[in-house]
Amino acid sequence: LYGFQEPIPPNFPPTFKVERHAGYTYLQNRTPSYTDRILCKAAHGMSTPQALAYEAIDDFETSDHKPIRAVFTVETNTPKSDMTDQSSTHGSSIQSHFPM
Repeated sequence: LYGFQEPIPPNFPPTFKVERHAGYTYLQNRTPSYTDRILCKAAHGMSTPQALAYEAIDDFETSDHKPIRAVFTVETNTPKSDMTDQSSTHGSSIQSHFPM
């Protein structure tokens, strides 16, 4: 995948092949691995998205994968004069889903 990159190095343990309960107990017959990743790429002429959060969901119990999630800031091509300041609204919404 040319030009794609991980937003930041993962600061969580491998998310596959885990037993189906909260936490990280790995199945003995498989090597733990980072199979679940988020990759991003900037459009031509745009800046690379910046990760605010990149994490695994430790308490997910219904799969042998732990899902991962990320929050990004991204540049848009909307002229700044057309934008309204909603940073306080967006910030509180993000923090409620991704405590930092």
